[in-house]
Amino acid sequence: MNIEEWWGRTFERRGKFNMTNLPDRSPASIQKLSTEDVAELYRSEGVHDHPSVGGILAGVELRRRENWTGRFAIFVSVLAIVVAALHR
Repeated sequence: MNIEEWWGRTFERRGKFNMTNLPDRSPASIQKLSTEDVAELYRSEGVHDHPSVGGILAGVELRRRENWTGRFAIFVSVLAIVVAALHR
Protein backbone atom coordinates (compact mmCIF):
# COMPACT_ATOMS: atom_id res chain seq x y z
CA MET A 1 0.00 0.00 0.00
CA ASN A 2 1.47 3.34 -1.01
CA ILE A 3 1.22 6.52 1.03
CA GLU A 4 -1.70 7.88 -1.03
CA GLU A 5 -3.78 4.78 -0.31
CA TRP A 6 -2.79 4.87 3.36
CA TRP A 7 -3.78 8.53 3.60
CA GLY A 8 -7.12 7.85 1.93
CA ARG A 9 -7.97 4.88 4.12
CA THR A 10 -6.87 6.63 7.32
CA PHE A 11 -8.11 10.18 6.92
CA GLU A 12 -10.67 10.14 4.08
CA ARG A 13 -12.26 6.78 4.99
CA ARG A 14 -11.76 5.32 1.54
CA GLY A 15 -12.63 1.71 0.95
CA LYS A 16 -15.88 2.01 2.88
CA PHE A 17 -17.83 1.02 -0.24
CA ASN A 18 -16.96 -1.13 -3.21
CA MET A 19 -18.43 -1.26 -6.71
CA THR A 20 -21.07 -3.86 -5.81
CA ASN A 21 -22.54 -2.04 -2.79
CA LEU A 22 -22.24 1.58 -3.94
CA PRO A 23 -25.41 3.27 -2.63
CA ASP A 24 -25.59 5.99 -5.31
CA ARG A 25 -23.38 7.78 -7.80
CA SER A 26 -22.93 10.96 -5.75
CA PRO A 27 -19.48 12.54 -5.39
CA ALA A 28 -19.41 11.66 -1.67
CA SER A 29 -20.03 7.98 -2.40
CA ILE A 30 -17.45 7.84 -5.18
CA GLN A 31 -14.86 9.44 -2.88
CA LYS A 32 -15.32 6.52 -0.46
CA LEU A 33 -14.36 3.96 -3.11
CA SER A 34 -10.84 2.58 -3.25
CA THR A 35 -8.61 3.84 -6.04
CA GLU A 36 -8.91 0.54 -7.90
CA ASP A 37 -12.73 0.75 -7.82
CA VAL A 38 -12.70 4.38 -8.99
CA ALA A 39 -10.40 3.45 -11.85
CA GLU A 40 -12.67 0.53 -12.80
CA LEU A 41 -15.75 2.79 -12.70
CA TYR A 42 -13.94 5.30 -14.91
CA ARG A 43 -12.83 2.60 -17.37
CA SER A 44 -16.30 1.07 -17.60
CA GLU A 45 -18.42 4.25 -17.72
CA GLY A 46 -16.25 7.31 -18.22
CA VAL A 47 -14.13 6.89 -21.32
CA HIS A 48 -16.79 6.13 -23.92
CA ASP A 49 -18.41 8.50 -26.43
CA HIS A 50 -21.32 9.09 -24.06
CA PRO A 51 -19.99 8.81 -20.50
CA SER A 52 -22.37 8.44 -17.58
CA VAL A 53 -22.48 10.83 -14.64
CA GLY A 54 -20.76 8.24 -12.46
CA GLY A 55 -18.00 7.86 -15.03
CA ILE A 56 -17.44 11.61 -15.23
CA LEU A 57 -17.35 11.89 -11.43
CA ALA A 58 -14.90 8.97 -11.28
CA GLY A 59 -12.61 10.82 -13.69
CA VAL A 60 -12.76 13.95 -11.56
CA GLU A 61 -12.01 11.90 -8.44
CA LEU A 62 -9.01 10.24 -10.12
CA ARG A 63 -7.58 13.65 -11.04
CA ARG A 64 -8.13 14.83 -7.45
CA ARG A 65 -6.26 11.81 -6.08
CA GLU A 66 -3.37 12.34 -8.48
CA ASN A 67 -2.75 15.70 -6.82
CA TRP A 68 -2.17 14.29 -3.32
CA THR A 69 1.46 15.38 -3.26
CA GLY A 70 0.47 19.01 -3.76
CA ARG A 71 -2.12 18.81 -1.00
CA PHE A 72 0.44 17.17 1.30
CA ALA A 73 2.98 19.90 0.58
CA ILE A 74 0.42 22.58 1.46
CA PHE A 75 -0.43 20.70 4.67
CA VAL A 76 3.25 20.54 5.68
CA SER A 77 3.80 24.24 4.94
CA VAL A 78 0.74 25.29 6.96
CA LEU A 79 1.87 23.02 9.80
CA ALA A 80 5.32 24.68 9.71
CA ILE A 81 3.71 28.14 9.90
CA VAL A 82 1.57 27.08 12.87
CA VAL A 83 4.57 25.62 14.70
CA ALA A 84 6.60 28.76 14.01
CA ALA A 85 3.77 30.98 15.26
CA LEU A 86 3.35 28.94 18.45
CA HIS A 87 7.10 28.83 19.09
CA ARG A 88 7.40 32.62 19.26
